[in-house]
Amino acid sequence: MHIQLTIRKTTILCFLAIFSIWGCSPRVAYEAQKEIGENGWAISDSFLGFYDVGDTNQAFNLVATSSVNENLPTYNHHIQLSIKHVKSSKRLFQGQYNLVMFNPESGAPLGEKIENGRKRSFVLLSGLKFRENGEVEIALKQYDRLDPMPGITKLELQLVESTD
Repeated sequence: MHIQLTIRKTTILCFLAIFSIWGCSPRVAYEAQKEIGENGWAISDSFLGFYDVGDTNQAFNLVATSSVNENLPTYNHHIQLSIKHVKSSKRLFQGQYNLVMFNPESGAPLGEKIENGRKRSFVLLSGLKFRENGEVEIALKQYDRLDPMPGITKLELQLVESTD
């Protein structure tokens, strides 16, 4: 009898722990991904995402994840981010980022190992708030010395709700 109660209490505690962890994880409001062909990511090939803003009080972190293989000729690659309101075409943000995929001194790869290379996530904007409702366009553009840039295999974009 005592063993059954202990097992039952342990099971209930495990479920409560799992649900509390699951409930505390940040909510992904939007996500999109782009597979890059074997020829590499061309400058003319923008990665476009569209998000319909509903709550102008909600803050977000904008996260980009880059996956690369051994064909990436440099330790990094550059992207240009722009965000604009679709209806008004008003530019809300524009910036450039250096995504470092390998340690420039040692050459050691950074990020998570995946089947055919590595992937690494970067918080591009933290505490992002949109001032107006409506659809926004989020565009990532390759901004490197090589066109196309070989070795980039996949891009992912997420808007994650933030408590900032």
